[in-house]
Amino acid sequence: MVQSEDETNAALLRKLGENLRRFREAAGKSQDALANDTGLHRTYVGAVERGEKNPTFITLTKYADGVGRSVADLVAELP
Repeated sequence: MVQSEDETNAALLRKLGENLRRFREAAGKSQDALANDTGLHRTYVGAVERGEKNPTFITLTKYADGVGRSVADLVAELP
């Protein structure tokens, strides 16, 4: 069965969120610490990591800076 566009997008956001969580944890940071370092709200960080929010490119650059990686690293494993 072919996935709908909404299902495909939801799967991509979940995978992105998993990547972001993995890089944050590898950097030894809590969601609170990352939020403080980036100016993002902690609940927003959590929602992005759960795949509930679609972050903008600017948000991804803040996240990447906060975990010491590049945006390319954050999205490298996405299909």
